[in-house]
Amino acid sequence: MKCNQEATLNTLLTQNILGASEPVTATAEPVPEHVLKQTKITNFVSKTPKGLQSKLNDAVASFIYSMNLPFITVENEEFKNLIKFLRPSYVPPTAKAIGGPLLQSMYEDIQLKVRNMVKGKEVVLLQDGWSTNQNHPVIAHSATINGKNYFINAVATGSEPKTAEYCQAKLENAISEIEEEYSATVIGCVTDNCNVMKAMRRNLTNLYPNIYFYGCNSHLLNLVGKDLTPNDLQQKIVKVQSHFRNGHYAAGTLQEKNGHRPIVPCDTRWNSQLDCFESLKNQVKYLEISREHGSKMPQDVRHIIEDNSIYQEVARVCNKLKPISECLDKVFMR
Repeated sequence: MKCNQEATLNTLLTQNILGASEPVTATAEPVPEHVLKQTKITNFVSKTPKGLQSKLNDAVASFIYSMNLPFITVENEEFKNLIKFLRPSYVPPTAKAIGGPLLQSMYEDIQLKVRNMVKGKEVVLLQDGWSTNQNHPVIAHSATINGKNYFINAVATGSEPKTAEYCQAKLENAISEIEEEYSATVIGCVTDNCNVMKAMRRNLTNLYPNIYFYGCNSHLLNLVGKDLTPNDLQQKIVKVQSHFRNGHYAAGTLQEKNGHRPIVPCDTRWNSQLDCFESLKNQVKYLEISREHGSKMPQDVRHIIEDNSIYQEVARVCNKLKPISECLDKVFMR
């Protein structure tokens, strides 16, 4: 067909050039309709259907929540440019939407999934107190089933003192919530081992004879390690570590010599006492810096660094703490 069309066109052109006396009529075969059909301009326009818009909003919100990012992130110009580059027609949700309807919707979806997974199961309830990143006190509860943890609730305590009676009331509310709203059975409750928690567990044992109340083994082992750590020795080590961690000149000098970042113990970090002592024992740069820049170093810090008996005592304490640390790691990983 294409060859016939080209032949007809050539004939027309030849006769017109030579001055044909009569007009020539083209006799080419008709062009099929599908060849003449024009492509719509809408095929070249990026569109985001309503259903896809909703899924993309959920994906963006999930990313913000999972990374604990400020909601205002979605209104950052560079973030918007990234979204526009990936899909020009998609308009991301506002910070108000991320912190409002999208958050509520995702919370309800997750709660529904948790209810389905917890329903009819036997659970161990965990209570712990902590602080938010704004340092607001919170009491949180979670349920453990077959080694998996499920968040139940968190209560902002405000100015309320965390007494045994107050914590007990919150734990009883959590037990009722699990049994009534999640249709599950609480067979055990675990807390830390402070005196307030011990008093609370004694009270609850009489009220709930079918529930086993006990202290956290990891926390207990961490307390054992803390008791085996000489307080005066730890204070000296922390003074040295803090100097090289927080002092600008000392930290900069240590970094230039490729020294390890100092570790300071923390009561809520398991094995941090041992990590702190091991850090000092393996830190060979402190003595080198003391000898080269001793005049710029506090004298008490310099005396600790240059006292050989300190390192001997640190080695002895580390030998005591290592078995506890290994045991704690095994308990914590179960």
